[in-house]
Amino acid sequence: MTGSASSFKHDWQYDPETGIIRVVPNGPISATDAGELMRLRHRDVPNGEAAFFMSDNRNVELTAEARKVLATEWEIGETYYAGWGAAFAQRSMLNLFMKALSLKYPIKANMFAEETAARAWLLEQRRAYLARKT
Repeated sequence: MTGSASSFKHDWQYDPETGIIRVVPNGPISATDAGELMRLRHRDVPNGEAAFFMSDNRNVELTAEARKVLATEWEIGETYYAGWGAAFAQRSMLNLFMKALSLKYPIKANMFAEETAARAWLLEQRRAYLARKT
C-alpha cells in the first residue's frame, strides 16, 4: 500500500508481510507531513501493534515545525525506526532527535549506511517483538 492516495507528498510503502513501512522523502518534511505520517501509520498498522519504519535519509530535512509536531503529538505507539544513507552530521542529528523522542515515547531507533543493513536490523527487531508477544 502506498501513501499516494493521501496528501503525503513523500513515497510511502507498507508491506503487510514484513510489517515494514518504507518512507523516501521527496523534499523537506513539514508539520503537515508529520501529521500525515501519523495518520498513514494508523491506516496501515493494526491498532495496538508496533510500527516498523525505515527511511532513506540521504535528502531528508525535518522542518522545525515538523520536529515540534513529532516531539509533542507523537501518537503512533511503540515504534522501531531504521534510517539509512545520511551523511555523518545528518545521521548524528537524527540520532540525537530520535534519542530525545525515546525519552518520552516508546521508540527504538538506529541509523545505517546502507538500506540492506537497516532492513536486516528492523526485521530482527520485528522478530523479537513478535516473539515477546507470544
